[in-house]
Amino acid sequence: MQKFLLLLLGFSIHLIGFSQADELEEISNDFFKKYTSNGKVHYQRLYNDPSDLDQLVQLYGMDQFSGLEGDAEKAFLINAYNLFVIKFLIDEYPKRSPQEIAAFFTQKKFLLANEKVSLDEIEKKKLSPSKDPRLHFALICGANGCPPIANYAYRASNLDSLLDQQSRRALNSPQFIQENENAEVGLSEIFKWYAADFKKSTSLIGYINQYREKPIPAEAKTSYYNYDWTINSVDPNYGLSKDSSAEMGSTEDKSNLQLFTPSALFQWGEYEVNNFNSLYYQNSIRDASGEEQDLGNSQAFFNALIQITSGLPKIRRLNVGIDINITTARYGLQEETPGDFFKDETAIYRKTIVSSIGPRLKYVPFRKIPRLSIQSTFLFPIASDQEDPFFIFHDRYSWFTQVFFDQNIGDKFQLFTEADLLYRFNRNSTFNGNFFRVPLSAFLSYFPTSNSTIYVFTQYSPRYQNVELQDGSEFGLHSWFTQLGVGAKYQLTSKLGLELSYADFAWSKNDGAGYAMNFGIRYIHR
Repeated sequence: MQKFLLLLLGFSIHLIGFSQADELEEISNDFFKKYTSNGKVHYQRLYNDPSDLDQLVQLYGMDQFSGLEGDAEKAFLINAYNLFVIKFLIDEYPKRSPQEIAAFFTQKKFLLANEKVSLDEIEKKKLSPSKDPRLHFALICGANGCPPIANYAYRASNLDSLLDQQSRRALNSPQFIQENENAEVGLSEIFKWYAADFKKSTSLIGYINQYREKPIPAEAKTSYYNYDWTINSVDPNYGLSKDSSAEMGSTEDKSNLQLFTPSALFQWGEYEVNNFNSLYYQNSIRDASGEEQDLGNSQAFFNALIQITSGLPKIRRLNVGIDINITTARYGLQEETPGDFFKDETAIYRKTIVSSIGPRLKYVPFRKIPRLSIQSTFLFPIASDQEDPFFIFHDRYSWFTQVFFDQNIGDKFQLFTEADLLYRFNRNSTFNGNFFRVPLSAFLSYFPTSNSTIYVFTQYSPRYQNVELQDGSEFGLHSWFTQLGVGAKYQLTSKLGLELSYADFAWSKNDGAGYAMNFGIRYIHR
């Protein structure tokens, strides 16, 4: 029925002129009612079938609407602005935020009543919120920090009451005006950016209280909370798969824990500082037949990996970073445990070094598969004699390439997979002693809340190198291990996350028979 009305409107508008603005409002109303709910947008549904959106955008571009005046023009412009924001995000889909799109409000031009305009030009030149601050609550920006989008179109016949209604909705929303336990009131940064618009005839609190059911006391302490630029999607799993159902998932906003998996990229202005600490302990290894053999001592290796990662300006599918490895090796008595790691008096050998440093690149090769990424790191050995007289770390160059992919399974589960190629080669040009591993890993995570996860994982890691034979040597499978583990992550604050995990090297041949305890701290700025 809607498509029929669209076609009918396009044909008849030439005949009966501006009276069709009412029909356009009706069709727009049907669109917003169908594709928005709870102040958010069904981007995934629109991405799967954008026909309604595309046809409606075409109608807003027709020359016959160029002569609208007064409230008819104002309603037309508000609806067009909100529609174009959605259209822009669908054209660039999937995106975590409109900030991932360069010059979102100023660069792209839309055809509006046969005139090419940007979002910024519609807002500032044609609507002018400085003359009617209520427009700040009616116009959307595509992010959760905006006032909630109305699930109806604005109509000329009752525009004033609709703008009042939307202002009351925004200014009584506990997500938009945040009252804290200590009587402090958190205000959206909208009120800081456009303070002059709200203070023309009264104070800022005075303007807000015109629409508040529970007025803010004049003496209340106020502050501005950080604007949330995450896309205002109904589906928190937006962009993970074209086939994802727009109906699945809750409207709870995702934390950094869920958004920034190892597969995800950072955009310009976003960066991460990650410190992952691992203590591996063993007092035995497994031989070629898989039987455990005592080492005669205990060996503990503590590695602190520091990673710094950042997005790049104008290059949205590439991240750059640096890795720094600091390693402590301790050799002790056979019967010692990881609890003896800090006992110097019983240590046979102990040394701490900066073992390697290197640059890192991460790239998303396919725009439509944003959760498939390739990361490559080249590590340069720093300290000398890392393998002699005792092994501390690999005293060689390392080229580490990883392929990441994750997929949400319903609302609460996520499967993350990783396939790697780790090649270690001597500092000199000789091939002797070079080897590579091809680890394959899988993690299954469960999210009891948006800020916490528990997971299980497994990894199989074969090692290939020159294998000694009776009549010489040949390149082949030398050793392998399989580890099994469990872990948990918790988003302590909006920017700071913690991780704990344990892994047991359950099976191996010509490789270790120990276990690892890991602790991570992750800071994300966005």
